[in-house]
Amino acid sequence: MDLFWREHKRFILGVGAALLAGLLVYLFIIGPAREKAARARNDLRTVQQSLAQLLATRGQPTDDLLGRAREDLERIEKSVASVSSDIAFAMPREFRVPEREKSPGFFFDTLFNQVKSEMKRKAPKAGPDGVRLPADGKFGFTLAPDPKSAQEFLIRLALVNRLVQSAFDAPVLFKKAVVAEILGLQALPGAAQGAPIGPPPGTFIQRHPVEMQLRCDFSAFVALLHGFCQKGAFLAVERVRFVKEDQLAPHGVADFGVSGLTIQPDGALEGSAPGAEAGGGSGGGGRSIFRRGRG
Repeated sequence: MDLFWREHKRFILGVGAALLAGLLVYLFIIGPAREKAARARNDLRTVQQSLAQLLATRGQPTDDLLGRAREDLERIEKSVASVSSDIAFAMPREFRVPEREKSPGFFFDTLFNQVKSEMKRKAPKAGPDGVRLPADGKFGFTLAPDPKSAQEFLIRLALVNRLVQSAFDAPVLFKKAVVAEILGLQALPGAAQGAPIGPPPGTFIQRHPVEMQLRCDFSAFVALLHGFCQKGAFLAVERVRFVKEDQLAPHGVADFGVSGLTIQPDGALEGSAPGAEAGGGSGGGGRSIFRRGRG
């Protein structure tokens, strides 16, 4: 038993730290956010039922029904605003297209080169031995933006920059953490296979997925996971894995699939047809808050 502890001490402590970090994230961030989202959905159902009653009066709503509908709407707006502040990705100012910029595509190309140069400058200084970047230098941008997709490309560039910066910062958060190499970045996962770029229009919460694979130790893996779940800098962790071919090896391969979430205030929360859950109305199929599949 003593020999087992000495040989696997770092791994066992790392697993324990990861479990503790995950528990704290759930208790203080994910759990409250889910409760707020559940309250928002319940408020939405109340609004839909009120609207169904309004429709049932055949265009002659009473003052009482109108007053209840206004109260329900105000309550759901407050709930939505509370959830949004917890999970929304804050787009950095430098990644936003200036008002006078006539070519968003040219702005993206210029900014991409600036971001890449800054990454190359910081990489050798990150951690005790520096961090190696992917050799191709594309950072997962396998396609060029057109005028319609330029804004989505800028969001993905901001997210990729966030992931790489998080890898650089891991040894600062955990002093003994080591990130040796970023093996791959996918700014447009699924695009090469024909998946649409960008979330479907009309949804309230929109996903912007990116992926990163890196060679690091378990402490860095925990530091990155912890950083993604911070309130005010939240990224939705949709896939995560850490694999070691040899349990005694200092490094393993970490695989992260995360999404930045943006809020469209006019987007649909659930049913887009008033009274859909009450059995009223026809057509206008409902939309879900969270859409499955890759963006």
